[in-house]
Amino acid sequence: MSKKRTTKTASAIKHEIIIPSGLKPGEIIAITGNAHLHDNQKVRLKEVTTKEYN
Repeated sequence: MSKKRTTKTASAIKHEIIIPSGLKPGEIIAITGNAHLHDNQKVRLKEVTTKEYN
């Protein structure tokens, strides 16, 4: 289910974006079509890629 959240971005390196706050480990963000999402809307995952930086 989707839910609008506020996050902060720190920098972009090639095709990767650093998000230092606003997400918990394991949470996934929408990067395409997010302008059309509403809270509690069902979403379908197309691809998930994550990296954790400490």
